[in-house]
Amino acid sequence: MLKQTGSKSDLSRLVEMLRTVPNLVLNEPDKKFTLAGGKVDEKYIDVKSAYGKPAMVSQIARIFCGEMGGGFTCVAGSGHGGLPIAFAVAERAGLYYCMIRSGEKGHGKGGMIDGYVPNEHDNVLVVDDVLTTGGSLRKARGEVLKTGARISGTFVVVKRADPELDFDVSYLLAADDLEPAPSQTF
Repeated sequence: MLKQTGSKSDLSRLVEMLRTVPNLVLNEPDKKFTLAGGKVDEKYIDVKSAYGKPAMVSQIARIFCGEMGGGFTCVAGSGHGGLPIAFAVAERAGLYYCMIRSGEKGHGKGGMIDGYVPNEHDNVLVVDDVLTTGGSLRKARGEVLKTGARISGTFVVVKRADPELDFDVSYLLAADDLEPAPSQTF
């Protein structure tokens, strides 16, 4: 089940902030973007482009922390886009932080999890930037579950689509929320 979370005022402020980011939403009919799940589309939502302004990451983390409830011990960032937000949430909430890689690293000690490695005593919140097919979240959740930890929440910043999932996802904004505000004509 997909559920929007966050207060109306917090989400309005976030939309206002995100709309100031150049190229946050690329909608180019003549260009095709390959998304993380392999889908090709003419629209691309680049939440990562907002990460150049730390105040935006802080705002997202503040909203997530206000909505996530208690009982978590760790925040896991999924993919490249989820890492900064997961770190900010973990820091703000005083929780452990782990980074789930999108693929096995071929050097060092290998593995899919960097940072804190959750265990059977942990209650984990999985965080990512954009939800389209749910593939990245499924993969990240699978890696966390292999550690014996419980996953008690999954949050994303933007819900791009409505995939069928066997877990709940809370999101802050739908893709349409990021479209430019209609200009007033007189």
